[in-house]
Amino acid sequence: MIKNGCSATCSQIITSCTAPSCSIIGTTVCGLGGTTSICGPSGTGYTYLWNNGSTSKCRTVFAGAYTVTVTNSGGCSSSCSVNVSAHRMMQTDATEENDNLQVTAYPNPFSNSATIEFHNPGEESHIVVELYSLAGNKIATLFDRNVSQDVSYKVEVNAENLLKGIYIYRIANGDKVINRKLILIK
Repeated sequence: MIKNGCSATCSQIITSCTAPSCSIIGTTVCGLGGTTSICGPSGTGYTYLWNNGSTSKCRTVFAGAYTVTVTNSGGCSSSCSVNVSAHRMMQTDATEENDNLQVTAYPNPFSNSATIEFHNPGEESHIVVELYSLAGNKIATLFDRNVSQDVSYKVEVNAENLLKGIYIYRIANGDKVINRKLILIK
């Protein structure tokens, strides 16, 4: 531009930066308390920042929501998220000697809590569910009441105050008893 016989020149370098494509690989774990590996996208010169402050490309995680911000060598970044879900592993403990009570415990093994679910297809009765150490010491009575016919019931086993190891859950339906293992991992 020229004005009054004077001229000026200016320049500016414009750098084009393309944001990296962002995707997270890994979306499921087996059982509550299970882990899986999730990874941000691969790329030359990429840096990673996860929502927990981790800067590695891959992380070992439990079920939950995770976000990573990926930055390329040009300083451009993009973010993506994933919800890692837990598939319920189920061990069914139906017994031949007690055909009037069906029992299922899941997840087994467990880390935070387990559910003992039972169904009484027979007539109304009184059910007692107890938890024992492997040495046979009673830890807790989880359920002690009358149950209706053709109704399913659930009992939660909370691992907060338990040590890792093998436990026995005992379900008594009158004089008929079911004893099964429940494995706690921490």
